[in-house]
Amino acid sequence: MGDRVSDKASYIMSWLAYAEDGNEWTKQWQAVDPRTVILLRPGADAAAVEKR
Repeated sequence: MGDRVSDKASYIMSWLAYAEDGNEWTKQWQAVDPRTVILLRPGADAAAVEKR
């Protein structure tokens, strides 16, 4: 993901793949671990996106 990311990760996988990989707790209502990652296209105004 390069040097311009605010959160470094060792790997990234979909929530569905994670849930199906033996992580049954993800299917419970109180599971609150997922994060959303947004990839901005070159030239996008990050400050404008943050306001939304």
